[in-house]
Amino acid sequence: MPHIDKIIYLDGDTIVFEDLTDLINLDMKEYYILGFLDNLFWALEMYKIRDAMVLNTGVLLMDLKALRDFNATEKFREFMNKYNNSVVQEDQTIINVVLQKYINKLPPKYGIWGFDNKQLALEHNKIQRPKFKYNNEIYKKAFDHPAIVHFTGSKPFNNKNAPYYLDWWNYAKKTKFYEKIYKYSLN
Repeated sequence: MPHIDKIIYLDGDTIVFEDLTDLINLDMKEYYILGFLDNLFWALEMYKIRDAMVLNTGVLLMDLKALRDFNATEKFREFMNKYNNSVVQEDQTIINVVLQKYINKLPPKYGIWGFDNKQLALEHNKIQRPKFKYNNEIYKKAFDHPAIVHFTGSKPFNNKNAPYYLDWWNYAKKTKFYEKIYKYSLN
């Protein structure tokens, strides 16, 4: 997309509850990608990266111009060629390793995971490396009023107890794929 300089990427297992104008207008400073913190530190340690930030790649704000200027596609390709059979969590590991110096976290309301309860959310924040953790009060607020929820665990299309279950199905009903989704779900 050579004509686009900045983009929001969302996995298919997300729900957007707010206008995302503030998200797209975030100042990315010297960073190429912003995302929600993940805890898969071991995936980076395989490549001798320790004490680093790890992003989940399900919700990203991406500076495409900076990525093009950095020649990221070629650097991703080189990484895949070198480590092809050892890469876990494919795109996530590649982005976190290759762009380690150029990634940073989004405010938590943009991509908070579909945790079953606030305590689980706080546990996720607690295990983050101290210098990268979210502020607990901001994190609690994000859990109570998310702009984007990313279903990394329980999926509402196959678990009636998943958080935001009804919201997800209300959005699904608005699509032309609703019948197919319902047919293949566990409802």
